Amino acid sequence: MEFFRALAAAYLIGTLSATALAKLRNWRATSVGLLREGVIPGRVAVAVTIAVAAAECLLATGFMLGTDPEVTGFAATGLFVAFCGYQLLVAVKTNALMCTCAGSARSDPASLPAVGGTVLACLVQAALASVLALAGGRPGGDLALLAIAAWAAPVVVFLAGLLRHSAPLEIDSRLPVEFASHKYDFEQISHVRIVN
Repeated sequence: MEFFRALAAAYLIGTLSATALAKLRNWRATSVGLLREGVIPGRVAVAVTIAVAAAECLLATGFMLGTDPEVTGFAATGLFVAFCGYQLLVAVKTNALMCTCAGSARSDPASLPAVGGTVLACLVQAALASVLALAGGRPGGDLALLAIAAWAAPVVVFLAGLLRHSAPLEIDSRLPVEFASHKYDFEQISHVRIVN
């Protein structure tokens, strides 16, 4: 049971920290993706992007440290269930499964297998978070290193990316964003050039 708990924690820590850092690194692309999904109002898309990324960072850190496992686990469960609901709402509204989870926009047709897979993935993550909430704190000994590594790996990759100053972020700005009664191009939303 201890090994399963360590693996579940490492998986959730890695997932939450990697997606949070990707959103923060590409917050403009994530915000535009939210606008394209058409569920979140444009005026709050950036704030929602940063708030979700901050929540994911806090949850990953909470799992890694093992502090307040019930609060951390059930908060993560709530986040995954909310994400599942959001994805279903996007699928109904757009007839597509759009995802900006990792800082870049992705869109697939909303077929029954695709929607089912998305719901299943969200529910598995929610179930793992609930198990961690009920199982108590972080595993001890050598298994604790797994949680630390799962948290540190995305942070190291994020920092290396910041230091590298690679090529500009690639965003398909040819697709307009429809919001209310106006169409926005990506350049109109960002007002600045995107450079990593």
